[in-house]
Amino acid sequence: MAGSFLSELGFTLVDDPSLIRNPYQTTAATYKSNSGFFLRVGFDPLDSNSAGVACGRQWRASTGWSVLSNKYAVVAKRLGIDVPIHYSLGYGDEIPRTMERILDDLRSTLPVVMQRITLEDLIAVESEAFGARKIASGYVGPDNLGNVEVSDY
Repeated sequence: MAGSFLSELGFTLVDDPSLIRNPYQTTAATYKSNSGFFLRVGFDPLDSNSAGVACGRQWRASTGWSVLSNKYAVVAKRLGIDVPIHYSLGYGDEIPRTMERILDDLRSTLPVVMQRITLEDLIAVESEAFGARKIASGYVGPDNLGNVEVSDY
């Protein structure tokens, strides 16, 4: 649904969004821009019945998990832009409408975020709530963060 819009901004799909990632039927599509800015839209139809968007640098461990700098809403808020942290998926016909709402929010904000975001901003949000540094510390322990590969931006 977002492929052509994201392609126009220089993003390419870097994973298979049809993969079911856990018993809760979670799926996600991850895109990467030419500048190394990642964007992930994830859907959790069972456990939380919600969708969320994350962005920034990719933190990846050798075990295969990866996390992005922070939630898109946190990054956008740093730039004075308000978008929801989570989107309620709903049921039936509500799901495509929610997907359209996410896409509309990205269409109106992502070009600005991409133009204004800096590496310093990404490093700052990685240490905030929902940030990659905190999440990675939980996975590998704070003393093993050197073993986590962080993408360039």
